[in-house]
Formats: sequence, C-alpha cells, structure tokens
Amino acid sequence: MDKNKCLDIFFALLTSQLTGGNKVSLDGITEEEIGYIFSLAKAHELLPIVLSAVSHSDSRFAKSSAVKNGIYKAIGIHERKLTAKDTIVGILEAEKIDYILLKGSAISSLYPVYWWRTFGDIDILIKREDVLRATDALKRKSDFLITVSGYKDIQILYCSNEKIELHLSLSGINGNKASCVLDRVWDYSVRKNKDVSEHVLNDEMLFFYHLSHMASHFQNGGCGIRFFCDYYLLLKNKDCDFNKLNEMLRQAGLEKFADCVLRICNMWFEGKNDDGVKETAEYIISTGNFGTRKTFLGTKCSQKGTFRYVLSRIFISHAELCELYPSLKEKKYKAPVFRIKYLGSVFFDRNRFTRAAKDYLKINKNDKNKIKRILDTVGL
Repeated sequence: MDKNKCLDIFFALLTSQLTGGNKVSLDGITEEEIGYIFSLAKAHELLPIVLSAVSHSDSRFAKSSAVKNGIYKAIGIHERKLTAKDTIVGILEAEKIDYILLKGSAISSLYPVYWWRTFGDIDILIKREDVLRATDALKRKSDFLITVSGYKDIQILYCSNEKIELHLSLSGINGNKASCVLDRVWDYSVRKNKDVSEHVLNDEMLFFYHLSHMASHFQNGGCGIRFFCDYYLLLKNKDCDFNKLNEMLRQAGLEKFADCVLRICNMWFEGKNDDGVKETAEYIISTGNFGTRKTFLGTKCSQKGTFRYVLSRIFISHAELCELYPSLKEKKYKAPVFRIKYLGSVFFDRNRFTRAAKDYLKINKNDKNKIKRILDTVGL
C-alpha cells in the first residue's frame, strides 16, 4: 500500500468538500487503501466529510453499505448534539443569560453541510456572575445533570449522554500568554440581535480564539487535521482585519504559530509545497485529532525536561488543585488537606503510579528531540 498516494487522495477528498470542487477519482483504489483513508479520517474525526465525498464519487465504494450506514450514523449523532444545544440555549435565553457558542457548536455553521463538522462536548461561554442563575435553572430540569461545578467550567450531562460545558473563562488555569487577550473576550463580542441573549465573537477574536485553542492542544500533544479544516473555512468565509489580528497574536506570542498554521493549510488544501513545515504536518497526521498519551508526555517533557515535569505533576499549582477540588476556592484554609489528599492519590494508587512510570519510560531521546524541533518550528 502506498501511504503517500492515500494521503494525497485523503486531502483531495477533504478539499473537494470544503471548496465545492470537482469529484475525486477513486479509480484503482484498493480495499486496503480505502480502509486506510477511512481509518485516518476517523482518527481525526473527519469521517463524515470523507464518507460524503466517497458517496458522491463514481467508485464502487460509493453505494457500499459501510458508507451509507456511516453517513446515517453521523447524521444521527449530529442531530442529538443539535437537540442538546438547542435545549441548553433555550434555557439560557429564557433566563436572559448572555452566552457565546464556542468551538464545534459555533464553527459547524461554516461547513457546506451541517453534519460534516463533528464535535464532542457542546461548549458555551457565560459570565461568572450568571453562574448561580444558570445552575439553578438547570437543576429545575430533569433532563440535565450537573456532574462537575468547578471554578473554570461547569460540566453537564443532557439525557445521560450528551456532554455540555459552560465555560466561565477562556483563559488557561496557569495563566498562559493568550490570557492577556482572552480575558477581554466579552469586549470583542456583540449581541447577535437585539431580541436574543446570544453574543457572537467579532472576526478577529474568532480567528484569535481558534488559533490560541489550536496552540493549547498542540502544547498538550495533539492538534489534528480537523482544526486546520476549521481554520481554512474561517479564511474562506470571514472578513478578518489581519492587522488587528496580528497585533492580538503578537501580544500572545502566537505570530509564528499562526504563520505555520496558514502554511500547512496552503500545503494541504491549496497544493503548495512547503518543506519548512513538512515535518510538522507529518507529525500532525500521525497524532490523530487530540494526540496520544505518548505525544502528550513527550511534549511536556520536551518543554520542561522530564524531571521538572514529573515534579510539576506531583507538586501541582494552587490553581490546578482548585480545579480538582472546587470547594477549595471558597475554603483556602483547607489547601494543606487537599494537597495531602492529592499526593495520596499519586503515590498510593499503585496502578496509576505503575502506568505513569511505564508511559515515561516509553519516551526516548529521539522522540523528545523530534517534538522539541517541531515545537520550535511552530514557535511554542
């Protein structure tokens, strides 16, 4: 099997769907090769868009039961997500709580067909002062179950299976550089219209938030192809003032990262060869949509050094401790108790300790050097 040929076809299928281009010829493609293309699409959560492209081709795979059933399944999953989103939005509107749709639930509207853009959690930003009103309203609804009520976000289950996150902030708990811009997110938003509580991000903040979100995933071991599809559609559909965006990126130290993202998009979707980001693109393809345990640890150890990173996971910051034990935010005097509790979970959970030790041993010097080289390339 020629993997380079499969990759060329994979990106041709994506590009044809994203741009409304010509059908992609699948003549001469074997069962093994189409299987590889489907497995790659699944790893990057792009299976619906690839299945749709194959179904419109003139190949023998177009009418296969696997393709048709995959499409029906994707539509069904997306419909359930939309129902959950519409229900939570209805509650926020009834309570007149300002909110902003984030990530997949917001960006899926850019895709030519709504169910092509998969997403897991339904992410919504609300203001911290509206938390009590929001949680009280949700508690009155039997379809909703609040599973975690933290300082950074509230995690909710709808009908026992659809996950919703009400974010109270877009900033990282460790105060990353992007926080200097993301802390002012509401200043960059406008009400969708005068009759609703929904706010939308202006184009510059939409681009900035997407890029900072990508950078965050990259620093945690994985930023898949789907993120680049999203960014490519933003470039094609939004009228961003790039002078303003570049200033925001400069403040957050993300100028080099944004340039690399653009170059990779041009390579994958515009056919422009770029040896300067080729290794990074290959790494992204290999990690899947959110990376693996190995790439996560490899990235962290490359950034901090293995010993320093291990220490940082044992002696976590107060902000991270609050995230694990939300009640600590209101009862700071209990910090020593919760820290001892956390250390106990680290050292006395034998299975967890053994798994962690094995994971660290899997990361060799070559892995760390490669990841460090890639992080340098993208400016992280």
